[in-house]
Order: sequence, then C-alpha cells, then structure tokens
Amino acid sequence: MLGKKPGGRKSGTPKRLTADMKSRAGEHTASAVAMLVRLMEHAKSEQARLGVARDLLDRAMDRPQSMPK
Repeated sequence: MLGKKPGGRKSGTPKRLTADMKSRAGEHTASAVAMLVRLMEHAKSEQARLGVARDLLDRAMDRPQSMPK
C-alpha cells in the first residue's frame, strides 16, 4: 500500500478548522461587501476603486480565484 495512509478523514471532508473559519467568515460577509462598496465609491485612488470593482465583479460572477493548469 505505497502512498496510502490508514485512517484519517475521508477524501473531500473539510478540516475542522476550515469549516470553523468558513462559518466565522460567513458571519461577516455583509459588512465586508458593504466596506468594499464604500471603498469603490469613495477611495481617493482610482487604482484602488478599480481593484475593488474588479474584485466585486469577480465574486459576483463566480470567477475562480486561480486558473487551473
């Protein structure tokens, strides 16, 4: 059984820490989006406004964070 470890989580089961962090992050989603919108509308730097707008659109359109190779 080269390469296989006995025991452990089943494939696809998230780590307990990962599930906890996702849950905690979900509690702040609305305020985080509101902050991004404020930055997009009021940041002095055009580069900052453009970056925030791009990030919001990427997330709204479910664009992947990184392209698979």
